[in-house]
Amino acid sequence: MRKQEAGMTSITTRAHRDSGLGKLLNARPGSKEWKAANDQIEKLNRQKKKRVPDDRHRQRMSALYVDAISVGRWNRPSKEISQACASDFLQDAVNDYSVQYSRYAELEITRHSNPELFSALQQWPDRPELPTPEWPPSGGAL
Repeated sequence: MRKQEAGMTSITTRAHRDSGLGKLLNARPGSKEWKAANDQIEKLNRQKKKRVPDDRHRQRMSALYVDAISVGRWNRPSKEISQACASDFLQDAVNDYSVQYSRYAELEITRHSNPELFSALQQWPDRPELPTPEWPPSGGAL
């Protein structure tokens, strides 16, 4: 969970347009409704930020292992996790990784945002090259 928390650089919110959250997300900027909607979204984001590392850890563990849940019941990732859910999980993970990758691989970005990290990375003689981020196909197909 600590690694999930450390690596989390963004919060992604998905909602159907007609849902309560969808309506909040679609409020027109500058309107009276937008200010109230924005306050609610910020509150939801704070709650989600606390919850996401544990959620991601649990999802990861349930997706990696076939395991007995109870007598006669097994965790079977291929049956329990939809392609859309797996794609969303991977999309969020790659989005966060891409931010960390940029800070490490594109030093001009780091020079301004974190001079101490920039200096340390410049002085690292055998700094390994990180794999470039690769996003899953969109639409939930893996």
